[in-house]
Amino acid sequence: MSLVDPTQALLEAAMRGAWQRQTALTDNLANADTPGYRPEEVNFEATLRSAINSGISPAGVEFETEAKPLQEGPNGSSVSVDEESAKLAENSLDYEALTDVVNTRNAILKSAMGLFDAIAIAGSGLAAERIRMDVTAENLANADTTRAANGLPYKRQIVELSAAHDTSFSGALENAEGTPPGGVEVTGIASDDTPGQQVYDPGNPEANAKGYVTMPNVSTVAEMSGLISEQQSYESDVTAMQAAKSMFSSTLEVLK
Repeated sequence: MSLVDPTQALLEAAMRGAWQRQTALTDNLANADTPGYRPEEVNFEATLRSAINSGISPAGVEFETEAKPLQEGPNGSSVSVDEESAKLAENSLDYEALTDVVNTRNAILKSAMGLFDAIAIAGSGLAAERIRMDVTAENLANADTTRAANGLPYKRQIVELSAAHDTSFSGALENAEGTPPGGVEVTGIASDDTPGQQVYDPGNPEANAKGYVTMPNVSTVAEMSGLISEQQSYESDVTAMQAAKSMFSSTLEVLK
């Protein structure tokens, strides 16, 4: 479904037509005592029907205000106050109903647009969890690396996360209005400075004078546990994204 909704365009065109008719009916009543005055009418329904049948977008339709044939009453006017008052009341109800429908659809559409935020937030979570899993896999792969590129035992890497903030002016304005920041972002990858375990292995080339080797500060059990947690979080973000997409599609179906 296109966001340029034909139904919405039709409703808004009908509102224009109803308002134009309201103006004409008000003018008719105002000239109820004007001799020779010809009451005006706006048949916007017929105009819209013709436009739709011709494949013309309702958004560009213009409505004509036509004067009725002159049928002078006792006071020289062609205006029937009772008839015009009844039409005015009926048209007011029609305009109010159209307004309610348009406002409801706009609210639904705005809600649907808000689901893009949910999709983006879930997407940021997916990206963060993927990086966390990559780093955890690297930690596991180097659990026994006693000499890294810097000549020292490998140090466990930690992914640093923070709530994502929009640094643009509009983002700052939204935050000032109490709109919560959206999503999560990776701010860096740091080394864990926790000392590694000393293992007695005098035959190891990395052993010190006392025969002890400093192992990486990587706990295989802890890393595996973390990896499971990261996978679960990743799957949860996928579920959230799919749910938001489904809700968005369902919302647009309501607007058809």
